[in-house]
Amino acid sequence: VTPTDSIVDGGITITLSAGSGFDYITSAQIFFTDNRISGADKSVSGKAECQAGVADNFMICVTPQLSDPRNIETGRRVNISLVLENTYTKVLEYMPFNIYPNPMINMPEQDTILSAGDSLVIKGKYFDRVKGIEVYLDDQLCENLDVSDKIITCDVPDLLAPDTQNPINMRRRRRQAE
Repeated sequence: VTPTDSIVDGGITITLSAGSGFDYITSAQIFFTDNRISGADKSVSGKAECQAGVADNFMICVTPQLSDPRNIETGRRVNISLVLENTYTKVLEYMPFNIYPNPMINMPEQDTILSAGDSLVIKGKYFDRVKGIEVYLDDQLCENLDVSDKIITCDVPDLLAPDTQNPINMRRRRRQAE
């Protein structure tokens, strides 16, 4: 299984490549179980669909959301369970898989003006627990990305024509009432 980590909200694409015959499967779902839970139902997540029948030696799944996010401050080890063809459940107990807290962003207290070549600093926590972080400004990838647990830094790309002096204005988004 790669990668071997996800976050509470799920949504991380993983590849399961333990075995063969995946191309014969027409329906597959993934969910997480925890052997430390007593009782018959050891499920700790909802189910998420997998791409079945893609290849003989692997299957692609998106991790589901954890239903009970307790005990995840330093990671929670779970088992990957698969429901194949809507009936057969296979538990992959010996493949280590960890769930970590969702990354949290500390929003700036004031608006920030950025220009091409400036360094963008995003503060928060749990950034280094998520693989493949990308930062985009105006649909362009922020360059020279550096990710640590509490800070993401990158260089603002050349978003505007070289002759233009217009900076990017980054504003806090206000939550809308539901």
